[in-house]
Amino acid sequence: MNPVHVLEQFLQKKCTSDRPLLIGLSGGADSLCLLYSLVEYKKKCHIDFYVAHIDHGWRQESAQEAIELEKLAQSLNIPFYMKRLNPADYKGNLEEICRKERYSFFNDLCEKHSFQGVLLGHHGDDLAETVLKRVLEGSHWSHVAGLKEDSIVYGVRVLRPFLSLQKSVILDWLKTNGKVHFEDRTNDDSRYMRARMRKEIIPQLNLDFGKNIYPSLIQMSKDSEELASYFDEKIQVYLKEVKTGPFGSYLDLKDTLSTQSLEIKYLVRKLCEINNFYLSRDNIELAVRFLQEGASNKLLKTGLNEVWIDRKCIFITKELPEGFEGTIPIAPGKFECGNWIIEVKSVKDVEVKMTCWKEVWEGRFSVILPKGNFHLAPPVSNASYQGKSGNISEWWSTHKIPAFFRNKIPVIWEKDTIYHEFLTSRPNIGNSNKAELLEMMLIYKK
Repeated sequence: MNPVHVLEQFLQKKCTSDRPLLIGLSGGADSLCLLYSLVEYKKKCHIDFYVAHIDHGWRQESAQEAIELEKLAQSLNIPFYMKRLNPADYKGNLEEICRKERYSFFNDLCEKHSFQGVLLGHHGDDLAETVLKRVLEGSHWSHVAGLKEDSIVYGVRVLRPFLSLQKSVILDWLKTNGKVHFEDRTNDDSRYMRARMRKEIIPQLNLDFGKNIYPSLIQMSKDSEELASYFDEKIQVYLKEVKTGPFGSYLDLKDTLSTQSLEIKYLVRKLCEINNFYLSRDNIELAVRFLQEGASNKLLKTGLNEVWIDRKCIFITKELPEGFEGTIPIAPGKFECGNWIIEVKSVKDVEVKMTCWKEVWEGRFSVILPKGNFHLAPPVSNASYQGKSGNISEWWSTHKIPAFFRNKIPVIWEKDTIYHEFLTSRPNIGNSNKAELLEMMLIYKK
């Protein structure tokens, strides 16, 4: 396979000629092959591209290599951008830190120059190694796919045209065309997992199984990506119904819950990923069981993130507020209490509005009240609810209000009795003169 032809087919499928591209150039064989292939492609199909290089500072010779790469770009009349890192400035997982710095650099350039994406030189061997690493680390099957031809990484569109090529093809092409690349000694340093896989683990597996395992790993990646795509399409009907507000996100599955456990697991996992955290496999199993059983008030927690399951609804939150604090007399005006904004105004002949916990969850709700001696304050579980038998807690239980949410929302008091609460769609303006009313709007801002 000819890298230039592979690149041409890829760009015609994935890109347009009206916006420039950015190449991530390390100076190794893969990225230099990509650079020279793009130069050849440009001779017959006009497209502008720029070069970005990161000097990670891991090797003494890297500074000189950066200078040589800049000279190469200048000789080809290609704009060149470079960022130099100092490993001494960072603590922790240096590889991961540098990866984030690299993509931050790419992102800044993409925003400044409106690049349609960043081309990287990853090839089929890289893909196979990534798949094996993820399998051995216990990654979920939907993440086994590894590197993708077209993906978003840290907000950057990443394009990998060479995933169908083996490393040997790239090296042969460079040798045939008299192109010299830099050798990064860290690629052979057994202190790094990637180097051990490439030099020790995979060669030993090839020997033990009596075959080249790279094609099988690449096929596994394709199968994983295809299966994930299938489930992504299946759960779109659920994701469209997700409601989000300052308290978090929720999805009501009372009427739509699938009978297939695998589909529910995938949905729960995806909801967590959308909110930038992961549940353990055990917790996902519990979430599925709680949803199928219609269990109430069940909490699954990871770090600051909480997943509540309540009567076939799933709630995803992060540090719910402790609850409303203080007492505010209800009179015309604007008031603030913690994260709450309360606006009260006089109105006449308005339509009575009703809210339930679903509107409250979205952080903006209102009520119409007669003028009177009312105040806004936290609920008390054993307090009487005006006009109802039993206390407010029993009322909420009867109406199946999520228990974890009840004490987060203030109620309206008249003396020592709760006059109105916002969670059960109950209007309350009594039999008073409807020409003398107050409208109270409550807004919660996290």
